[in-house]
Amino acid sequence: MGNQQITKVDFAILSAMPNEIAYINHIMTGGETIKTKVGDFRICHYGDKKILISPIGMGTTCASAMSSFIISAFAPDYIFFSGTAGGIDSRLKVGDVVIATSAFEAEIQGAFTILRGTDFETALTHPVKKEPLQQSYQMDPSLTSMAADLKIIDLLPPNVKIYEGAIVTTNTFPSPPSLFAQVRAQKPLAIDMETSAIYQTAWMFGTKAMVIRGISNILNEF
Repeated sequence: MGNQQITKVDFAILSAMPNEIAYINHIMTGGETIKTKVGDFRICHYGDKKILISPIGMGTTCASAMSSFIISAFAPDYIFFSGTAGGIDSRLKVGDVVIATSAFEAEIQGAFTILRGTDFETALTHPVKKEPLQQSYQMDPSLTSMAADLKIIDLLPPNVKIYEGAIVTTNTFPSPPSLFAQVRAQKPLAIDMETSAIYQTAWMFGTKAMVIRGISNILNEF
């Protein structure tokens, strides 16, 4: 089908691994399976809304490639990405929740300083979108009120807290010691392997996206 839209959905709820989205699959029963050239996607109905639910793989390559395909094929109005992350901020404890208001990729940060004033500075502008690449990609501002609403939900245990802030993304596992100082300077709350790719892809396509992470472990070395 190339890049042709297969069917329109209202929401896409995504994760890296199947177990990170197992609860959503449990409560969203029924639906239909749509077969595509990259695999099968499950679409459920909630009222009059169509919701695509799918894991898309670990790391920035899977996150960007699969979310790009989903946007092109299913045109979701909103993307919600859920999963786990390692806590960096000293306030966090295992089980807390982080809403990513922004995200940056650890490995590419140095390029924004090193390339300026050189023959390669043009690499800092996207050649097709014709807009500067961002050091940090933001959650769509229109979702700010939705993020605030999530804080009043009584479904979480009283000892679980919800935070909003930046997440750093890296494909190095475990986290890269050589980048610790550079990462700390930007004061991220947590570290993962997909959020910056999700937000950069949303920026590319003009799609609204929100990433929500549960803290699975604390990185004391930061």
